[in-house]
Amino acid sequence: MRPGEIPGLSRVGAETLLEDVAGDGLTELLGRDAGLSALIAKLVTTGSEDAPIVDTDQELVRGGAIAFRLAEANRVGRCEGFPYDSFWSQSLASAVAAQHLARELGHESHREAFLGALFWRIGALALSGAFPREYSTIVASCPVESLDDLRPLERSRFGIDHVELSKALLEEFAFPLQCREVVAELCAGTGDSEAVRVLRVAERMAAICSLEEGEREERWVELVEVRRQLGLERDTFAALGDAIVRSWWEWGDALGIPTKPTTSFYALDQTASIDRKQLSLPALRATRVGDRTMRVLVVDDDKGTVSILEAQLRRGGHEVLTASNGKEALQTVLRHSPDVVVADWVMPEMDGLELCRALRRYEAGRHVFFVLLTGREEEEHVMEAFEAGVDDCLTKPPRQG
Repeated sequence: MRPGEIPGLSRVGAETLLEDVAGDGLTELLGRDAGLSALIAKLVTTGSEDAPIVDTDQELVRGGAIAFRLAEANRVGRCEGFPYDSFWSQSLASAVAAQHLARELGHESHREAFLGALFWRIGALALSGAFPREYSTIVASCPVESLDDLRPLERSRFGIDHVELSKALLEEFAFPLQCREVVAELCAGTGDSEAVRVLRVAERMAAICSLEEGEREERWVELVEVRRQLGLERDTFAALGDAIVRSWWEWGDALGIPTKPTTSFYALDQTASIDRKQLSLPALRATRVGDRTMRVLVVDDDKGTVSILEAQLRRGGHEVLTASNGKEALQTVLRHSPDVVVADWVMPEMDGLELCRALRRYEAGRHVFFVLLTGREEEEHVMEAFEAGVDDCLTKPPRQG
């Protein structure tokens, strides 16, 4: 099965595209297509201070030209059951994740990692276009966690699975050797190289970008051991996740591929590593939570109360920030991402309840554990606090000791 014979990729004329990027045709193509040229420039200069297209491996440039052209022309198709938007969104997230991971690990071929991750499942798109009815039936009959779950069904129905077809397509399109080698490993089931590990981790990080909040935390926890195997520090890995999301948004805008807003990986890491059942002010006074030193923001206009709480929390081994009112506290949360906020209800400018409501409107504040200090024990006041998003209410003043 040749690329030009596959209806799923023929909207751009795969054979014509191969002719366009052969020899001097590639230079001419980039010269007359400013948009494509800009995308190639973005690919080859990412992570490099100076990497002009003319000095870049032409195999990489040709692969990029083919990939971006096919991505532009195959955003929709005839297969009713195929999730075109999520396919491209996830492929793009995998691509930027692979590039960032490869670069962080010191791999020189990080641009090739981008192309390989973007296109290593292109065979699924090709099969869905070549056999739209049959592929719709396969997708409908098997709710999938990932496209890997479809491979046995694809082999049974078509005699080839999408990874095997991707391998053939990447060879036909003469993608960079590193891209073809990785997909060949995956196809043969012998994928234990560093490049394959990067691709697999990239896919898992990409999946987190599109999940709902509760699911994201669980998936992030599953990556802890992977992060250790890669030799990356926790803060480095979380910062890498945030860089991946930013690049995903940027590339999505450049290619017209849908992305979505998502909580920062730093906030996700902070939340996922906390057992919220252990969070209470008495527990925080006494000790660290699990193996965590918490970052706690104490908010009160009463300096005496702040001093008492600060001393107790520091004895428990925690980092303590302070603020004298809700407005100051809101800025502190957005700048320093504390794990816990302990705030008085009654304060000038913005009280504790208003602060909690304001925090819950921001991504950075939705996962903060919020403790409200109050002298009001009436049930209606306590209910009002919990409805505003407060996690725990405690009676003032805090005990000495």
